[in-house]
Amino acid sequence: MPVISNSQAANSALYYLNEATNHQNVNLAKLASGSRIVEASDDAAGLAIGTQLDAGIAALQQDQANLGQGEALLQTADAGLSQISAVLMRMQSLAAAAISGQVSDSQRVQDLDTEYQQLAQQINVIASATEYGGTSLLSFANTVGGAFSWQSSSVLANFYQAQVVRNTQQGAANNSVTAADLALVSLYGGAGAYGLPTGTSGTFDAAPIEVSTSSPFGPVNFLLGGQSSMSVTIGAVNTIFLGMEQDTVSYSDQPVTSVVGTIANPSAPPATIPYTYTAAQWLALNPTQALPGIVNTTVTRTISNVASQSAAMSAFGTVAAALAKVSQEQAEIGAYESRFHFSSDVLASSLQNDSASVSVLNDADVAAMKTDVSSTDVRINAAVAALTQASSLPRELLKLIQS
Repeated sequence: MPVISNSQAANSALYYLNEATNHQNVNLAKLASGSRIVEASDDAAGLAIGTQLDAGIAALQQDQANLGQGEALLQTADAGLSQISAVLMRMQSLAAAAISGQVSDSQRVQDLDTEYQQLAQQINVIASATEYGGTSLLSFANTVGGAFSWQSSSVLANFYQAQVVRNTQQGAANNSVTAADLALVSLYGGAGAYGLPTGTSGTFDAAPIEVSTSSPFGPVNFLLGGQSSMSVTIGAVNTIFLGMEQDTVSYSDQPVTSVVGTIANPSAPPATIPYTYTAAQWLALNPTQALPGIVNTTVTRTISNVASQSAAMSAFGTVAAALAKVSQEQAEIGAYESRFHFSSDVLASSLQNDSASVSVLNDADVAAMKTDVSSTDVRINAAVAALTQASSLPRELLKLIQS
């Protein structure tokens, strides 16, 4: 029914014009952002899933970076081991030459052993210089007598450990033992320092004790993706750990004749007062403790040599064993690298698939969006034309009244 107070046709045209315009604005926003989901209301479930996938992708990318650093670390260690292996091969050749009967002892000492000793030092140089990010991979930091693990069954190892720790902490040049050192060793009964017999002296080889320590690098866990990880350990390959060096420690015990301690004060306070115990008094009151004292030590390091035919034969076997140890370390590093390589391939595949899934959920289909924009544009034009026509209808009705 034609009326002039209310234009139903105009209202309908305006409604559809607004609807088409809003739809067009949404499509243009999606085209501009490249995303199918501009607001959470566009696809709430898809947005939640896509966010979870994005978080997983970020973790996978970090895992890839970690694996890359791990592979670089292993390649650094492998390069150092390859150089040490080449040095050992040359040393084995020198030992084989020194075994030969046509070589004189003077030639062995002046020619063959000179190069042999220099190459042995080069092994330590390479091991010390093989680092990644400032972390040593093949050698421990040099200390007086080397680093070695706790030996609760060995008095000698214990006082030797105390000497090394004290010299490192205090920078002392002498070998005097302080009361603080007692906490670093197992306590033994006896009249001498650290349970050694009074005035005892002797020698022992510290190299086997030093070798019993943990590796210079590891165990360190590297993530291979998700919750899986791989523990990496690299063994030391300097001359001590290759069995080519002997560290002879000469020691002598000089116990003190008295110990300064405290005794209960009968007229307290204070509760205690200083008191000097004789050695006998101290041992009677502390039967499970060793008497403090001084242990003088001298460390002499010697490398296997080819200065004689017999020494060369021994050195040949020593170098062969060292080569076997280096080859074993290289094989282990190669196995680590192989696992890293395959893990990297798996991560790359997971990243590709997850990224594709996120793209399906979040990325706008440009061709479909453009088609929709064109269709909506036609609807907008039609709505505008209809609204124009509906707006002219009341004017036509007024002509009826005027006539």
